[in-house]
Amino acid sequence: MTTTKERPTFSVFGAKPSNALLVPEIPIAVRNNCQSGQWAIGDTDYGSKCSITILKFAKFFGSLGQTSHTLWGQLWFVAVRFV
Repeated sequence: MTTTKERPTFSVFGAKPSNALLVPEIPIAVRNNCQSGQWAIGDTDYGSKCSITILKFAKFFGSLGQTSHTLWGQLWFVAVRFV
């Protein structure tokens, strides 16, 4: 086993590192329309391609909208910035 004396650092002030994830304070309700394959926020479609990093996936059973008594999933993710 290799041990190192490096410790993680935490900074409250200053600029965020360039490789840090930016998670908004209020989640944005983005949905994927399975029929058209488009990502949408509200009634605005944003296309079919989206680069993301998945933070969490949760599986639920219940009713959602016009669909009742079925399995459905909730995906928490952040968008990946194109370089």
